[in-house]
Amino acid sequence: MEAPDYLQAIAGCRAWMVAPNLWSQMGGILWATAQVEPWKTGEDIVAHCHVNPDHVPPVEDCACGIYAYYHPLALLWHRQSFEDSIHVTGVVSGWGDVLLHESGFRAQCARVEAIFDHHLMPHVELPITKEEIAEAYGAEVIAPTEYEEFCQSRDLVIIDESAL
Repeated sequence: MEAPDYLQAIAGCRAWMVAPNLWSQMGGILWATAQVEPWKTGEDIVAHCHVNPDHVPPVEDCACGIYAYYHPLALLWHRQSFEDSIHVTGVVSGWGDVLLHESGFRAQCARVEAIFDHHLMPHVELPITKEEIAEAYGAEVIAPTEYEEFCQSRDLVIIDESAL
């Protein structure tokens, strides 16, 4: 299913690995587990297909594109909510060509909007603090419970997956 032609970006949630040391952070602090390159700090990410570089992601019959779930609870349902000494979760905006799926989307372009933190989340020692990660990406630190209010303040479209 293709996304409606929204003027605003779509809101999503995802998990990343945090680069473990200064050398690996040179390219970017956040890395997706399925990516071979980092999310460069301070830049929007544009998806590239490493299987077929002749098409622009996302494509229906390919796994390319930038993945995100529609809501923080979907991270729990899909076991992507882990926060430990190498993983963080947060909010992204997705735009360009977008493919909607049952619980999330794949986008052509994305930006880190926020890093999740909450007093009920496990406190772990990361290689770099969540505040430093957010600052590097021009993002904020928010609680998962603030997701909808945060997205509205940024004019991000929240997809109601029950309407799909």
